[in-house]
Amino acid sequence: MRLPKDYRTVMLNYRNGINKGLYKIMSKMGISTIASYRCSKLFEAVGLHDDVVGLCFPGGGQPHWWSKL
Repeated sequence: MRLPKDYRTVMLNYRNGINKGLYKIMSKMGISTIASYRCSKLFEAVGLHDDVVGLCFPGGGQPHWWSKL
């Protein structure tokens, strides 16, 4: 499959879309600054393989009860 735009443009558009969605969710949660989310562990990496979580989210990412399912 050929992308209609170059790889960099596609990745920047993807990143901007993800950020826009996260900002919308964050604004509805009532916390107004990005700094309030750092190390807060408000988000969970549900459904990701443990290796991916360990690499991308060191020190957390999945809820503690997740391993019991």
